[in-house]
Amino acid sequence: MKRLQTDYIDLYQIHWPNPVIPLEETVLALETLVKKGHVKFVGVCNFSLRQLKDVQAISTLPIVSLQTEYNLLERSVEHDLLPYCEENQITLIAYTPLNSGTIVKNEKNSGILLNLSKKYQKTISQIILNFLISHPSVTAIPATTNPTHLKENAQSTDFVLEKNDKDLLAKTFTPHIAKINTTKIEVTAMEDHTAYSTLEEARQNKLNFFPSPQMLSEDIKKGDFLKPVKVRRIKKEDSVFAYELVNGRIRYWAWVMAFGDDKPIPAIIEE
Repeated sequence: MKRLQTDYIDLYQIHWPNPVIPLEETVLALETLVKKGHVKFVGVCNFSLRQLKDVQAISTLPIVSLQTEYNLLERSVEHDLLPYCEENQITLIAYTPLNSGTIVKNEKNSGILLNLSKKYQKTISQIILNFLISHPSVTAIPATTNPTHLKENAQSTDFVLEKNDKDLLAKTFTPHIAKINTTKIEVTAMEDHTAYSTLEEARQNKLNFFPSPQMLSEDIKKGDFLKPVKVRRIKKEDSVFAYELVNGRIRYWAWVMAFGDDKPIPAIIEE
């Protein structure tokens, strides 16, 4: 609060489920902060539906927000989390709503977005953001350090996409989630060594990821798998792998720890 130069925080969220500390202890701390007037509202980030229900059952305060990844290429929340949030007056805060600018890389997809951009006289980013916030319970938090982009992002709220255009976007960007044998996915080493390329590295967790792949594997065994990993087809005919892992290394290794090679992993195949 001193750094923010304020005497209260509007919204204080649990960034990630912590399997080491009892949830009751964390909730009690949040309730104490609210009672003291330091915090107005509390929420959670990166919680599965089961975990969200668990914290609701414990807390005497309403859980007002769930922050999670949501964009045109990552729409897993629409299956369970988003409907639940809508039914229970919980704001879903969409992070990475523009998927770090990769949504328009596909020529067909970029063409559709460009046509809508011309129709509404809005930027492609504004079209994408407006699609997300067309859900009444969704607010998006695109990151930018560019003042022009900041203004554009704010102006994504001042128009309404027609239903047929929303339906077009929903149909176009419906990802196909495949079940892929983990042995068919190549995990390459990162040049900057900021991620694990082997199961042993993931087990050791020397980079101190939290939750660790091992911790995450325990949640996966309970049915908590927040979103599919992303893979890309390998075009080399002599490769023993069919795909390369593009995104989701911690989830990938946690899945392998949970099920070995016996259970295919949910994956979105990027074209």
